[in-house]
Amino acid sequence: MRDLSDIEDDDPITLTEASEVVLRGAVSVSTLRAEIRRGNLSVERIGKNLFTTRTYIKQMRERCRQ
Repeated sequence: MRDLSDIEDDDPITLTEASEVVLRGAVSVSTLRAEIRRGNLSVERIGKNLFTTRTYIKQMRERCRQ
């Protein structure tokens, strides 16, 4: 698992990394998947894998505050 300081705002990260590193375990991967379905979290599909970014997570948090 990468360190938070190694992740730039637009670096692709897995949903697991987003949950564990960026959101510090406060939000589970299944919750992130629900936010994707709701249209609140943008992702990039590379092969079978879903990736998001710190920028997309910041945007999701803004949408959830509204």
